[in-house]
Amino acid sequence: MFRFFQQFNYTDVVFFIDANDEFYGPMGDVIEVTMKNEMREFLYTTKFQDFNGSKDGDEVYRKLLINAHQISRVIEKSKRNYNYTYPIGASQALSPVVTHVYDAFVLYANLVSDLITQGKDYRDGEAVGSLAANYSFYSPLNGNVQLDSNADRVMSFVLKTMSSSTAGKYQAAIEFDSDGNMKLLGAPMSLPGQIGMPPNVPECGFKHNMCKVKVRVITKGEIAGAIIGSLLICGTIAAAGRYSRKKLQNTLADPFLVEDLCGRSLHARKERRIRETEDGDEITVQEESDDRHHTAQTAMTLAFYNGATVSLQETARTEATSYPDIVEEAASIRRLQHANLQKVIGIAINDDNLCDFIVGEACQKGSLTDLLLNDANRLDWPFRHSLIKDFIAGMVYLHSTPIVSTGWLTSHSCLIDSRLVGRLSDYAFTLFRRDEDLEPPNPERTDRDFELLLWRAPELLRRFMPERGSQKGDVYSFGILLQQFFVRSLPYRTTTHKVQVGEKFKAMEIAIEVKNGAIPPLRPRVPVSAVSNELYELMESCWEENPLDRPIFLRIRTLFRAIVGNSGDNIVEQLIASLDKQATELELKVEAQTKIYLEEKARSTNMILQLLPKGIGVALIRGEALIPEIYRGVTVQSSDISNFSVSTKDLSPTEIVNIITQIHATVDTILESSTEVICIESFLDDFLTVSGLPVPNGTRHAFELCLAALAFRKEIGRIVFGPANELRKLRLRSGIHTGPCVAAVIGVKLPKYCIFGETVYVARQLKFAGEGSKILVSDTTTNLLEAIGGFPMEERGLTKIKGREDRMAYWLVGSAI
Repeated sequence: MFRFFQQFNYTDVVFFIDANDEFYGPMGDVIEVTMKNEMREFLYTTKFQDFNGSKDGDEVYRKLLINAHQISRVIEKSKRNYNYTYPIGASQALSPVVTHVYDAFVLYANLVSDLITQGKDYRDGEAVGSLAANYSFYSPLNGNVQLDSNADRVMSFVLKTMSSSTAGKYQAAIEFDSDGNMKLLGAPMSLPGQIGMPPNVPECGFKHNMCKVKVRVITKGEIAGAIIGSLLICGTIAAAGRYSRKKLQNTLADPFLVEDLCGRSLHARKERRIRETEDGDEITVQEESDDRHHTAQTAMTLAFYNGATVSLQETARTEATSYPDIVEEAASIRRLQHANLQKVIGIAINDDNLCDFIVGEACQKGSLTDLLLNDANRLDWPFRHSLIKDFIAGMVYLHSTPIVSTGWLTSHSCLIDSRLVGRLSDYAFTLFRRDEDLEPPNPERTDRDFELLLWRAPELLRRFMPERGSQKGDVYSFGILLQQFFVRSLPYRTTTHKVQVGEKFKAMEIAIEVKNGAIPPLRPRVPVSAVSNELYELMESCWEENPLDRPIFLRIRTLFRAIVGNSGDNIVEQLIASLDKQATELELKVEAQTKIYLEEKARSTNMILQLLPKGIGVALIRGEALIPEIYRGVTVQSSDISNFSVSTKDLSPTEIVNIITQIHATVDTILESSTEVICIESFLDDFLTVSGLPVPNGTRHAFELCLAALAFRKEIGRIVFGPANELRKLRLRSGIHTGPCVAAVIGVKLPKYCIFGETVYVARQLKFAGEGSKILVSDTTTNLLEAIGGFPMEERGLTKIKGREDRMAYWLVGSAI
């Protein structure tokens, strides 16, 4: 259908209108023309349909009668209720607006009915909107109505024509329904200069690919002329830009204008670089991390300019500002010279002549907010008094200049330089202020930064604030600063906790309540004990509700000096004294902590040396890597108390613990006198001793261990327990074997020296095969003892070793040495 209509280029002949009741036309024969695309050709088919006698004729007539009845009701009610009379004509057609309003009610009724049928809530707007997409219903006035995916009505259109045969009136010629079907309605079509219908295919085709295009060859002269013209235009534009920037730079005297700052998003600036200006100046920007919430007026970034560190204050508005306005304000700003004002160096602009940053002297210590909220900073009262005096001096000077006032005195705009001198910033270039920051607080503007309004005076919150506020408004802001100095917090807080979720809405509520002027007025809460009564009264006088009751800064300076005296005047000497005091305290803390550390280290060293053999413990303390070590010849003794659990079953746990303690104390005492025998492990009444490691001692291991075993038997046998009338003695049984083994340190947090191998296993089995108060020795150990001499032995005979071959064993009777 679109290709058909694009042939109609005669706007004075045909146009489209919305369908109305005229489509119902004569109720006799109706001509329908359909159009279809086959093989890129449009074929026209004419059909004749007679409603009379057709199978759908009754339904068609029924709908037409309903339509006529509804139209009659509308005309009648318009006359009766609203005294409006429709003009009487051939069709008495209603306005489409009336019928469409009626259709809207029919649509809503159908949607509600369907939602109730589906069990959904018809009051749910989302459910109604979702169902309305691609919805269709029948309207008694306009018949079938179809909605598209956006719930918009799918319209039908009619093409009307006017010719000599229609007596100067537009008559419907063709109807196009919502499905793209075309129906001829009988009015003759007459196209000027065209006989009959337009051709199926345009002369050059629908894609203009059927006509030959005349190619015109462009000469070299034309190409050269075009290139030269383009270069001239680009050069003119570049020269104009350079001239305008140079004009402003020369007007401001001294290079006040800094060119081409790349990027304007503060949070995206990980590293930036400003292009070189005409005189070779260059700025390299580095990011200053800050996770606090700041407004655009107070967000600072450090940079380098002419070899010195400067600060870049991002402007709230970056649109181009007229040069005369900048020149006029810059001239007044450049004349401001005071020790407590941050000096403004210039304006940074980008390629589009947009002012990105205000360049000023760097204040490396950051803002007053940084200083107050950093718990690592020790702010004694002389230092606080010094900063307060600096800010008062800066405000006294500003109020005496053409600047008159700042209007933006906050803890973010109060900076501290490297010499710990307070400096005021954010007093320059009101041209960059945003209008929304000057508006009164509105609870509907939740996207606004309400934190900035916590320093603003009530009278300025109730109207559109002037760009520089007022002097009395600055005094109110100074009162909020005093609260921050006294309690080291943000406005209207008593602690230094960071901003939490929802703080923006809390600030909004505070600003609105201050604006409304509650009785008593809402002000920050400061404990009376935080400062002297005189300072407390000064703070309260600064934030009086009536601006006339607030003192001027000259009066504030006089009162503050009378209260604090010379405190804070010689801040350098006070800082040196404070640093000396801190250094002394730090030295004492370091000395105390060092002493504790050395004591703990000695205690840990002793513990390791007691738990491990001396050589192993020393190596472990040094951090040396200890690998498992194989020993070719050692003698191992495994011992326990014979029938210990049976003989102590009638004792209490405390008594059993006492007995075990005596056993281990006896073993430790004996081992202290023997440097070549060590205890590897002990548990309850069982303990394992060895000789020949970690320092090998040749063949003396059997001799040394047997001497220790005889001492264990003798001393442990002297331990008695039980009632006085039924004293019982401990009977130690031991098994001794000689052979190779592997020794290693096991564990990290609790290292333990352990031995492994066949020798340990055989010694344990000999212990189990032994008897109380006796020492059973293997044949390997016996051979070494016989070679040394001095140890009488008695043959026990073949002894069964579990899982191994039986071997000869002997009882160690005693020692003649």
